[in-house]
Amino acid sequence: MTSALHENLVLSIIIPTFGRAQLLHSCLDSFRTLKCAFEVIVVDDGSYLPIAIDIKDYAFQIKLVRHPKNLGRFEAIKSGSVLASGLYVMLFDSDDLWVESGEFEMSMNSLFGDIGLVFFTSKTSYRCQCEKLAANYFKIRYQSDIKGDLKEVISTTRFREALEHLGLISARRVPTTLIWLLAYSGQNVALLPHIICRKEYLSNGMTKQSLKNRLLDPYPMYLLYLELVKCSFETKAWLLLGKFGIRLIFYRIISVKL
Repeated sequence: MTSALHENLVLSIIIPTFGRAQLLHSCLDSFRTLKCAFEVIVVDDGSYLPIAIDIKDYAFQIKLVRHPKNLGRFEAIKSGSVLASGLYVMLFDSDDLWVESGEFEMSMNSLFGDIGLVFFTSKTSYRCQCEKLAANYFKIRYQSDIKGDLKEVISTTRFREALEHLGLISARRVPTTLIWLLAYSGQNVALLPHIICRKEYLSNGMTKQSLKNRLLDPYPMYLLYLELVKCSFETKAWLLLGKFGIRLIFYRIISVKL
């Protein structure tokens, strides 16, 4: 059963994790400086040693859910979304650290309706001076000089609708970009160029294994490029249409062969 949303709770931060207890606790500790009405939802995706959190140590609300076995990041995100009670959702990884940002808190405390926000991380790069921008997510992600990881905020209702759109897909991992493209579909979002997260890519992390995972389970990538081809056509981004079209065909062929 899906949790009801509470008007007094602005933000739900979903953290899927697998066997990273020490990193997770550092991540949770970093939220002590966050000054808005929020909750953290930790989804232990079948860790061999179940994650333990002393909830009484934290002034903010923490919800902990455990999968009986490792189901993959996508299922962990879906489990977290079911428990979300905040009006808006943001995803964090267990090896992320929150960076205090007055701009974030000011923005969250004045949010209303379906407005979406996009912030920077320590891994975001850009070539020119970046200012506040209102644009669709596709333009921010693929038609600007901004590269690397971002931190997205979207209404919980839209986030759940995006997950429902993906239906009963049985992939362990679904590109997070695909979820955001679906969630932000048909609306402009506000890009706020402020770093709110410090990211580290661990040597044994999923980022290092991304190519291998894509080839072993190519269907989610097919869905991503299908959406990107659609966005490219709608925005008349013909060069991107050609680039994404080739990748769409590639992942479609691999999906059929598997």
